[in-house]
Amino acid sequence: MDLQRLLSRDRGRDAEERACRFLAAHGLALVTRNYRCRQGEIDLIMRDGGTIVFVEVRYRGNRRFAGGAES
Repeated sequence: MDLQRLLSRDRGRDAEERACRFLAAHGLALVTRNYRCRQGEIDLIMRDGGTIVFVEVRYRGNRRFAGGAES
């Protein structure tokens, strides 16, 4: 695996960790990370009271490739 890909993966993991801490600080509880199934993968599954919340974390180093919401 090349260095750029390793750095990108590390940034993605860091963004997921920061998102998880942010949501936990706002009262959500982590259920699982990086849940995989035949249809794909979801970064974080959290619980907000009686509600299950599915979180897809999108990291962008710059706006050249659009923001997370646009992607």
